[in-house]
Amino acid sequence: MGRPTAVVSPGTRMLPALVAITLLLPLLFPAAARAADLSLSSKTYLRYYERELTGGNKNKFAPLYEYLSADAANLGGVPLAFHFYGWGRVDLSDPSGSGKESGDLGSAYLEYLHPQGNAQAKLGRFFLAEGAAVETLDGAYFKVTTPVGVGVSGYGGSPVEQSILDGTSKGDSLYGGRVFFVRPGFVEMGASYLKEKGPFQGEDRELFGGDLWLRVAGPVELSGQATYNRSTGGIATQRYAVRIVPGSRFDISAGYEEYSYKDLFQTSLHPAFLSPSVDNADKVQTVFVVVDWEVVSGLTLEVAAKNLKHDKSDPGDANRGEIGGRYSFNDKKDVVGVSAAAVAADRDENEYSEFRGFATYSPGMLRLTLDAMTQQYKQEISGKKNAYQVVASAGYKVRPYLSVSGDLTYTQSPMLKEDYAGLLRATLDLGMTTGGTK
Repeated sequence: MGRPTAVVSPGTRMLPALVAITLLLPLLFPAAARAADLSLSSKTYLRYYERELTGGNKNKFAPLYEYLSADAANLGGVPLAFHFYGWGRVDLSDPSGSGKESGDLGSAYLEYLHPQGNAQAKLGRFFLAEGAAVETLDGAYFKVTTPVGVGVSGYGGSPVEQSILDGTSKGDSLYGGRVFFVRPGFVEMGASYLKEKGPFQGEDRELFGGDLWLRVAGPVELSGQATYNRSTGGIATQRYAVRIVPGSRFDISAGYEEYSYKDLFQTSLHPAFLSPSVDNADKVQTVFVVVDWEVVSGLTLEVAAKNLKHDKSDPGDANRGEIGGRYSFNDKKDVVGVSAAAVAADRDENEYSEFRGFATYSPGMLRLTLDAMTQQYKQEISGKKNAYQVVASAGYKVRPYLSVSGDLTYTQSPMLKEDYAGLLRATLDLGMTTGGTK
């Protein structure tokens, strides 16, 4: 099913393939396109951590990750582009996931963008967010907007869905579309439809959606989105919000959200959405308000409140209040801040206080960060009333296109007796324009 999607891929040997593509792309693209704007991004992470679980079990992990993305725009001098994204993992110590290797091809597609921006088309594997659809698809997509603002979009293909559970049913095909009206800067509204065919509880998945964004007056914006699941006969999600920006230093947002698990997670692909982790008969309602106020230049005060209501007595209802402040300096490249929050809940095990402090400092090519947080529980959880986490990072820009950095993390919580983690990161971003007639 579409949500939740891609959790862990089968243990394909993606990392060697990604590395090979990384090395070959600079050679392949110039030959493939006489004129093109090329960019390549490679992010390599080596993480090391020891984890001692409550009960005495201790493991050592050293997963090596490669995240690779590439773009080739203006292929042959026309508004045609190719986009690619994928990742791979190899464990150098104990398995950190399902097997010691994994990876996934996130996207690989051709895209056409009309020069005036009123037409778009995609072909290949891509992520799609269009009305009721939030999917990854192997297929085709188009979107056309007429001069008066009325438009239509459509898509179809094979859904890309993966699960860590054996024998999970996946969709055979997926298609849908959206009709809409848009006047940039004033209003956009649409109605959408999605159908996924497959062996899902005896019925195909069928969604109807509606969405609206409206600028009521200069500083006031309204937005709303709702999705009806025809297969289960219920409203899966709805969200309505108002945002008021009376001045450049004030930003007020408030809204209401509602989720019905059985309509949202029609078929679960991840254990986190299976009973007893989540009761599919539960429904969640949330009311929230957030106020951001830049008191003086660089100094911002944030106040937020949220009411969370469950239909089920377990986990029950909760209220969260939060206040914080942050100060930006060094031409807004750095920030220092503190925050405090309190949660009051129906059940004692869900009540806690939270305190956080963070800071960054960027002298020259060096960047240092420190982030610390603690939670104090109303009652002991697994014998502990407190949780702590501290993250310290340092990074250096070796060249404009090459950065290296490292993190050190210490965690102590009811779930982890003690957890030490280290992360080394190398980021390479290259861009070039090949020759030829545009």
